[in-house]
This record gives sequence, structure tokens and C-alpha cells, in this order.
Amino acid sequence: MTATTALQALKFVGVKYLGYIALAVAVYEFIECVNSDEGIPRQLVAKQLDSYLLPLPLNPVQLYCTSPEAVLDTVNNLWLNTTIFQNSANNKYYADSSYTTFVPDGYYSICNNTSGFIIYRIVDGVSIAAYTIESI
Repeated sequence: MTATTALQALKFVGVKYLGYIALAVAVYEFIECVNSDEGIPRQLVAKQLDSYLLPLPLNPVQLYCTSPEAVLDTVNNLWLNTTIFQNSANNKYYADSSYTTFVPDGYYSICNNTSGFIIYRIVDGVSIAAYTIESI
């Protein structure tokens, strides 16, 4: 059954048994469900970059996940946040402006106009890899 056929069947049953307001709600929720990416398998794909340094300027509060599975989870909100500062003397990333505590190890979501949406993996304050997300 295609989405169009399912929508037509929903309209027929809805008008007959639900009434127009309930039908409008049911159709809206059906369309949202079909258009969502929940349940679509996704994977992290390594991206070759000249440098794994995060693009500047950095937002002071940054979202990150602790595992690749958490990054790919479209159902649960597993994103955490932390402050992030780059020490230009050693190109490491810190959770404080005095450069005493590294940001937590994890996968950081960075989006800006020049690089697009990239996930950077940071371990011990060093960006070691970059990924994009693809649906499979």
C-alpha cells in the first residue's frame, strides 16, 4: 500500500466514523509520521578533512553525545551540552575559559556556513575524526 492509498483509506474511514475535526487531526499526524526520519537506519560516515580542528567561531555552549549510537538515535534526545573553548596555543578544546578541564570525550555536532553539518569526535581535548550522517 502506498502513502497515497493509505491517505485515501484514512479519509474514507475518517469521514464515516470520526467526523471532520478528528479526521483533520488523523491526516495531519499521518503526514507527519510519513515525513519524519524516525526509524530510518542511519550511520556515521567518516569525512576526510584537511584538519579536524573545529571551525571558528565556536558557540560557547555546544551539543555532544557520548557514543555514536546516541548520535544516530532519532527517537530519544540523548544530546548533552557543555561549554567549549579552543586554546589556540595547543589547539585543544576545554570546558572552561582558563583551559584547565578538557571538554568531555564525545561526538560534537558542529554546523556553520562554511563546513555544513559535521560531527567531530573529541578525545582528551583533541579532535581526532570527523563524520557526516547518512541514511541507509
